[in-house]
Amino acid sequence: MQAVEGEYLTKVDGGTMFYALEARSPFLDTDLWEFAAALPFSVRMHNGNLKAILREIARRRISETVATGRKQGFGVPIQRWITGHWRGAVEEVLRDSLLEREGLINSAATLDLLAKSAAKNWSPRQLWFIFVLESWLRFERENNGAAAIEKREISRAII
Repeated sequence: MQAVEGEYLTKVDGGTMFYALEARSPFLDTDLWEFAAALPFSVRMHNGNLKAILREIARRRISETVATGRKQGFGVPIQRWITGHWRGAVEEVLRDSLLEREGLINSAATLDLLAKSAAKNWSPRQLWFIFVLESWLRFERENNGAAAIEKREISRAII
């Protein structure tokens, strides 16, 4: 059974990383899974508590706070990164913006917002959306342009 576990984890890990997703596979030990699955439902869901066994282990070994806590996600501090580490890249993209050429944004106003946000080291999420959209649009235009040139060259070679 070990080979299947190893294959599963590798595929999940590779697939989720490729698409920038997060997945958790914490209980891959088949012996542990089979033991837990064999426990009566009344034990697994003691007094209507989901994950009753895990919560009891956490209470005994870690703390009551962890045992009774709710799930928590995590955030990526993009709103700080835009005004910090990525600020130069964001400014460069906005100075020569395809979105502005298309009439979708006002680069001067957006750059002004970025400058004001940098003073607070925190930007509105909309700046992230603009940066991502601009980056994606540039990537698409560059790749489609390359694909069009390649198609023309192939067509000339055939003719």
